[in-house]
Amino acid sequence: MTRAVDEIVSQLKARQKRLTPQRLNILSVVVDSTEHLDIEQIRQRASRLGDPVSSATAYRTMRMLVDEGIIKERHFKEGVARYEYVESGEHHDHLICTQCGRVTEFTNDTIEELQLVIAAKHGYRMTGHKHEIYGLCARCQE
Repeated sequence: MTRAVDEIVSQLKARQKRLTPQRLNILSVVVDSTEHLDIEQIRQRASRLGDPVSSATAYRTMRMLVDEGIIKERHFKEGVARYEYVESGEHHDHLICTQCGRVTEFTNDTIEELQLVIAAKHGYRMTGHKHEIYGLCARCQE
């Protein structure tokens, strides 16, 4: 297991969460991935690491990890929930290709600052946001 997975396991044990081998494999798959995985991709990859993982186990485990604030659930235009691990304090936004579904993460300080200005202008104190830009990636434009 990676250091990040070890730290998360410690947190979950401290919160008295049940950690079966299947749940640990699911956690490892999501934390160690650089992709935005759907539940079936997570289930298949976790099953390759050890005992088979049922869809029900995958769904329950992902719900627990989302509820615990460890994993982020994303809903891009395709209507399928996708999951990603974002380290505490880290933030990024997404570019999503409407043709092939490719997701590219990005950060931009100007956008972050402008959001604060816009929120303040309208009397809001910003507590969070999600920024998604939809379009065609370079490959799909060819």
